[in-house]
Amino acid sequence: MKILITGGTGSIGSKIIKKLKKKHIIFSTFRQNNRPDNYEIKWIKFQNLRKKKFEVDIIINCIVTHENSKKNKLIDYINSNIKSMDDITNYSKKNKIKLIVNLSTISVYKKNAKTINEDCEIDNSNFLSLTKSLGELILKNSNLNYINLRLPSVIDFNGNNYNWINRCYNNLKFNKKVDLINPNNKINEIIDIEEIVNFIEYILDKKIYKFKETINFVPKDKIEIRKIVDMMRNNLKSKSRIKYLKTNDKEKYYSSKKIINLFNYKVTNINKIILRNLR
Repeated sequence: MKILITGGTGSIGSKIIKKLKKKHIIFSTFRQNNRPDNYEIKWIKFQNLRKKKFEVDIIINCIVTHENSKKNKLIDYINSNIKSMDDITNYSKKNKIKLIVNLSTISVYKKNAKTINEDCEIDNSNFLSLTKSLGELILKNSNLNYINLRLPSVIDFNGNNYNWINRCYNNLKFNKKVDLINPNNKINEIIDIEEIVNFIEYILDKKIYKFKETINFVPKDKIEIRKIVDMMRNNLKSKSRIKYLKTNDKEKYYSSKKIINLFNYKVTNINKIILRNLR
């Protein structure tokens, strides 16, 4: 299979490339002036995407600007989360791409419901949710085949601090103090790169292309925040002091019914996801 990964130099895109290149021919875009030093895949400067002629079957879009990005001014959000989607859909129409897998975020939702499904209200109060939801709308209106994955916090314990679980792990690793908010709350908004790739491979194996769907890509089960931290702390033999804090924030559950019903795919149990990243 020939796959184009947009945003292949980012933290998530680069790891997806590493796993998929073992079985597939990978093309990837980059925005820097210098081409990345990885000669096992074919690199295309994103700005030249429309000018290049090459055959690919599917596109995996990993481009994102969020609050922890190095460049996160409004123009960066617009260019990454909106304009790039317009460029990708236009390219896909001209080149008859079979499917776009778009990596979005559960941050698009307003947190005003106890159970959050794909039809819940969108939050337009911040740059990330607003621009990502507009990018999703471009994809939806393109009439192309797509699967829009709304991702929760993605585990990456190799030094990346862009979400709470990675920050917590790195603080524990270096025996720094950890402020743990609402430790008894149960959550299901955790995923890892391996699970994202497993789902993509599942789609490719079954040749599931003719979809126009947005889904919450989350495990069905929930786990206490305290238990997650205890698992990491014990694995690291950390001496970090943990301060427990409480707020009035209520538990939220992100529904996984749609991915099970549409694709007959059940996301791996949270315990297993965490443990396999602690090896």
